[in-house]
Amino acid sequence: MKTKWWAYATIILCTISLSTGLIFWKIGANNITSLNPFELIKNYNLWIGASMYISGALLLTISLRGGDLSVIQPFMSLSYVIIAIISPIIFNEVITNTRFLGITFIILGIIFIGVGSK
Repeated sequence: MKTKWWAYATIILCTISLSTGLIFWKIGANNITSLNPFELIKNYNLWIGASMYISGALLLTISLRGGDLSVIQPFMSLSYVIIAIISPIIFNEVITNTRFLGITFIILGIIFIGVGSK
């Protein structure tokens, strides 16, 4: 099966949704002071994160209908790239040279898989 253009677009939206969900989960986790169930229920960042993650799963399901699993699944690694770029801005995390090299390899791998599937 040749992967359709809309499957690529959908998987990119999926990775953005998953990355956003994970960032909200991290923000919510940082705001937890106890494992009190009422505190967890009122933590809107956890709810936003879960909603974004579920949206990402639905987008993944849609994109899988339009392409090969061996092409679509590697695009999921874009979420690592997005998070690695945004985490230093939001959470003051450090991108080391090793992490930067890993991000470069992920991007190159996605390019090779995308080009190789045509």
